[in-house]
Amino acid sequence: MNEKYKTMIRQHVEAIEKLLEQNGIANDYGVIALGWLEAYIDQHRKTATNVEKRWMIEAVGSFFGESLCRAYGGVWAEKREELSVRMLDGKLNAFPLIKVAKFLSAGTSESFLRLFMVIPDMKKRALERVPRLPKGSPKNQA
Repeated sequence: MNEKYKTMIRQHVEAIEKLLEQNGIANDYGVIALGWLEAYIDQHRKTATNVEKRWMIEAVGSFFGESLCRAYGGVWAEKREELSVRMLDGKLNAFPLIKVAKFLSAGTSESFLRLFMVIPDMKKRALERVPRLPKGSPKNQA
């Protein structure tokens, strides 16, 4: 991942850390902080300007991604020209900025907190998946 993205993520995470601190919210990089951030977005969804919405997507998305990294051993990466968090050596990928953008437009049906909470089950299923053979390779014959 290029330095520009690393700097952007770090600056946005720091801004969210300050926002949480200013509002007396425990920064657990988990359920408490992410739940508060969902409520924050809900409260500002209808009145936010386009600039404010973009900031929410980038800043909250960066914090959400950092939370995934810290809680579930993910690493930031670029996939399909989007910022992603890779887990399990790429067997599981999350797109935190896209998820926050969906939450901003659709509400609770696109909850990033809910996604955060189901990642352990998703990781388990990803590990249980039988790997697919690459296209063009001969199939295993018994």
